[in-house]
Amino acid sequence: MRRGYSCPILVGTLATVIGFATSAGAAGVACGVVQADDADVKAAWVALENECPCEVGQGPDWRKERSAFLACARSFAKDAAARGDIRRECRRDLLKAAKRSTCSRPETAVTCCKTTPRGSKSCSIYTRAEKCAPNSLRFAEVGETATCLDACDNLAGPACLTDAECQDGDPCTIDTCDPTNGCSNTPDPSCGSGGGSGGTSCSGTGSSTHGLSSQEQLLAQLINDYRKGSKLATCTSLNRAAQDHANDMRDRKYFSHTSKDGSRFWERACDAGYQQGCGPTTWMGEIIARTPWDSTAPYVFNLWKNSPGHDAQMTKESFAVMGIGYACGGALGDYWVVDFAAHDEPSCH
Repeated sequence: MRRGYSCPILVGTLATVIGFATSAGAAGVACGVVQADDADVKAAWVALENECPCEVGQGPDWRKERSAFLACARSFAKDAAARGDIRRECRRDLLKAAKRSTCSRPETAVTCCKTTPRGSKSCSIYTRAEKCAPNSLRFAEVGETATCLDACDNLAGPACLTDAECQDGDPCTIDTCDPTNGCSNTPDPSCGSGGGSGGTSCSGTGSSTHGLSSQEQLLAQLINDYRKGSKLATCTSLNRAAQDHANDMRDRKYFSHTSKDGSRFWERACDAGYQQGCGPTTWMGEIIARTPWDSTAPYVFNLWKNSPGHDAQMTKESFAVMGIGYACGGALGDYWVVDFAAHDEPSCH
């Protein structure tokens, strides 16, 4: 029997002005959100290597050489931001690359990384390759530069150690580890297909349609009946953006307006074909909820109705269209997403 739990809900901040987060000069936007950030940081790293030579550390004084290299990297990152080669918000990312490298380390240095259960990466530099041992720091890699690194990315050892390493995000598979043959993910015969009508899949992962299921249609009706002003038309492109985000949160087990790839709701709308989300160039908003399994539209509607921030989004007069996504059967429950926008456009039809 699945246990109950609290039902967190989260409201999105309205994206307001035309041109928000569209240029590389957008201040205050985290590095990696602006499209050019990754390429700019990579190009800056190449230039940094030329200005702050990445050489093998020599003798017992390699620590001083390492300190000098990092001081050079800090100065370079500051100047690169001042020149506009990278955005100011990307200075830290460039410095992280320098610290993850083994520049000015002894030639025996290796960079060894492991991945936490939440998916984040933790890397350490060791001066002896044997520190990067199989089954200790299991995920090892050559660092940010190939100039002075020993390769430690082809470790011998078991293909996996625990069943937890084999989880594929699908609650309807049995995930097991065989140290010799690796992971296996077999269908769980006790897991039913479930799900609402209209194509919403409850199998945890997999495809789903972007049309509205019966529960999604009911949620649209409840929102419109509750609004005092104009009614909201459902928008095909926003349906796609909402459904894809609901699926992604369910399948990758997180709960946030920001996707795992760093995208925000207006950017997801843009990617789904809603042209005025590209910028954005109109008022937009998003509300999300994670609810117990087999929850219904009235259940999540009442959650939002009784939350002032969510209620304000559902009743905002300037909104004209909405898109709805419902992804059920996740390991942590069901996920609901509604994306709002102030303008109708061809992609909605």
